[in-house]
Amino acid sequence: MQAARQGAQAGTAPPAAATATAGRGATVVRAGLLATLFNPYWLLWWATVGAAYYVLFARFGTAALLVLFLVGHLALDLGWCSVLALVVGAGRGRMPLRAYQAVLAVCGVFVLATSLYFAVSGIQLLRTSP
Repeated sequence: MQAARQGAQAGTAPPAAATATAGRGATVVRAGLLATLFNPYWLLWWATVGAAYYVLFARFGTAALLVLFLVGHLALDLGWCSVLALVVGAGRGRMPLRAYQAVLAVCGVFVLATSLYFAVSGIQLLRTSP
């Protein structure tokens, strides 16, 4: 920390700090992409709500359906994820680091438990269906 302050006062950042910051950004982006790809909610949404919307709006033609639905869906995703990012980012500075990490851990466990519940429920439903 002292080296970072001295580097800032001298007008230069220490090389280790610059490397750590750049590496952290790439790690966060990679983690976000992996979380999105392996999010069971995404598949669940497309298998239920997305399929229902497809059936509902198919009468407008496939090209119009794909373009309008994709644009609307991506816009809502961007808006929702932006709100979540703002809330999480604002909360980070308002509580101690340990408390912030604990909240994130509890939320992560909740998401995993909910995913497991949906997976088990879906498998049971498929097994009991005629």
